Amino acid sequence: MLKSGCVGVREIDGLTIVFYDSRTVYVKTTFGAWVVFHRWFHIKRGFCTNNFKPFVKKLRHNRHLTYSFIVEKAQQFDISINASRKPNLEGLTIVNLPTKGRNRNKE
Repeated sequence: MLKSGCVGVREIDGLTIVFYDSRTVYVKTTFGAWVVFHRWFHIKRGFCTNNFKPFVKKLRHNRHLTYSFIVEKAQQFDISINASRKPNLEGLTIVNLPTKGRNRNKE
């Protein structure tokens, strides 16, 4: 997880994924539309560790992603999906995450 005040950005296969905070992930599709995947209204006990963290881990570590794969995993983990505007990143520290995903082998 990133430090507070830092925003992780990953560009992969024409998608831009912004890990805004611990409750919000923005995705810019190949068509230029922004979509937000969030857990703003979930108060169920254990929802973050059982549903949202595995979803974010898949977005952060997979080597190839498509928008249909992201939506499929969001529905599998019961994550809310909404259309959105571009996130406001002014004044935040941006950390570029690797496009290769998780580095399993040292190169």
